[in-house]
Amino acid sequence: MMYGAKNPVYERALESHARQAKIHNYSMNVLRQKMLGRLWTKPAYLLSIVLAELTKPPEERLEWLFWFDADTFLLNPEIPLEIFLPSKPSLSHVHFLCGNDHNGLNDGAFLLRVNDFAVHMLSAALSVETYKPKVDLKYSEQSAIEHVVTSDYIYKPWDGTTYLDGHAQIPQRWLNAYMGARDDEGFLAPGKKLHPNNVREGDLLLHFVGSGDTKRERMSTFMDSYEGHEDMWIKGLDDLQPLLQEIEDFWTKFARGSEDRKAKQKALKEALELKGKKDKGS
Repeated sequence: MMYGAKNPVYERALESHARQAKIHNYSMNVLRQKMLGRLWTKPAYLLSIVLAELTKPPEERLEWLFWFDADTFLLNPEIPLEIFLPSKPSLSHVHFLCGNDHNGLNDGAFLLRVNDFAVHMLSAALSVETYKPKVDLKYSEQSAIEHVVTSDYIYKPWDGTTYLDGHAQIPQRWLNAYMGARDDEGFLAPGKKLHPNNVREGDLLLHFVGSGDTKRERMSTFMDSYEGHEDMWIKGLDDLQPLLQEIEDFWTKFARGSEDRKAKQKALKEALELKGKKDKGS
């Protein structure tokens, strides 16, 4: 979403995303009109897109949405977003892929499946401020989404499925890397060490987080440097085998954890049902 006075720096960053969309034949939606106060336009806009897609026949709908904030720059247009999706049949319950930083969930860039889970999750997030006024929403809609997907709120009452069941906390760097140990031109600063969420050559995008007065200047400096060093950042999948292996290993481990969670939930449910029967008997 980009509204208000036209910002050439953000427009330039948007073009990097359009470049990837053209290569992979992705449609791209950009909101140019404010809908709600503060940052609540974000989940409201996403909800409007999901609802519009669900009015279409299933074969005509988008399957996933990739959200990116206006202060993100798409580094490697060769990467198809599909490589990050859970491919295992046992993970069909995963609908929301988002990473965490040192402040908790960061929704500057994430993947969301187009289905009823998305409708309920976004609606619940929009309702937190009204129905849960004591919840600390330090980061507005971001904190609301975090509250919803990290709590055991029931999403499907008839089978006990929670929002937590549909959320995968993926490595931050996959979709939402930070500059970290690099200078404004993107080169590793002398004596600095890359941390897990710091951007690496070949990564998908770079998020210029924070609200400092120098953000636009930093973005412009980096984009100038990027144009002269695209070969440093753009890598084909053949050169990204470590990332592909990391993704495969993550989903394998995540699938095992999901099965363990389901088994524990089933055991607890059976124990509660048994206790209920004994109480009735007594």
